[in-house]
Amino acid sequence: MITALFTIYPAASVSATPPIPWWVAAVFILGVVLALTKWGPGLVRMVWGSPFEFFPDRNSLQKAHGSLADRLEKVENASAIWVIGQKFYHAEENTDRIKKLLLPNPFGESFKFLISTGPFQEATDMIHKITTLAKNKGAEVRWYDHFLYVIA
Repeated sequence: MITALFTIYPAASVSATPPIPWWVAAVFILGVVLALTKWGPGLVRMVWGSPFEFFPDRNSLQKAHGSLADRLEKVENASAIWVIGQKFYHAEENTDRIKKLLLPNPFGESFKFLISTGPFQEATDMIHKITTLAKNKGAEVRWYDHFLYVIA
C-alpha cells in the first residue's frame, strides 16, 4: 500500500530552483530603465511624432508652416511672448487672436544690457509700438523685467 501511494504521489523534486538573488533582480531592473532611457524618446517619436521641430531660419519655418497669421487663422485665443516678432503685429492680420502678450520691460536692467551689446537701439521703440498695437486689438499686455536673450 505504501508503495502504491509513492507511485501515485511522487516525492517533491529535490532540484527545485532557488530564488533569484536580489542583486540579479536589481541589475535586470536597472537594465530595463537604461534601455527605456536610451530608446524611449525614439519610441515616443515613432508612435506619437516629434513634439518639436527645429528650423535653421525663419524663412524655412514659414515655408514649412506658413506665416504666423496663417497659423492663427482658426485660433480663438492665444498667449504669446515677444519672440513672435514685430512683423506679425505690423501686418495686422489675425492679431486679434492674441489675448495675452508678454514683452520685455524696456526700462528693465536685463533689457538695457541687451541694448548695450549690439544694434538693438530701436528695440525700445518697437516694444512701445507693439504694446500699443496689441492693446488696440484687445490684448492684455504685460512687461517682464527679467528678459531672457541670447547673444550669438
